Amino acid sequence: MFTSVGSTAVAEFFMGGKGHIKRIIDREPVVAFSILLGSIGFAAPQIIPPIRRSMGYDTSQYYGRPSPAPVSTAEVGLLFRLSILTTCRRL
Repeated sequence: MFTSVGSTAVAEFFMGGKGHIKRIIDREPVVAFSILLGSIGFAAPQIIPPIRRSMGYDTSQYYGRPSPAPVSTAEVGLLFRLSILTTCRRL
């Protein structure tokens, strides 16, 4: 739950001032640590995949597997008509 004490600490952190980081760590260590973890969570998807790719590891879990060649609309229409014909013949 986000309490008034926590919101005050977050406001102090973003408002600035001399030594505000030391002050928030001293007064509200849980809030400071959660801000740190949150910023790591936001930064990780931008930082980790390029590092893994440069080390030669598989990054398809981040970007997905390569998709097959795109299908044209004419091919989709043909496949749709063929599926309707096969469905009608089964009936």
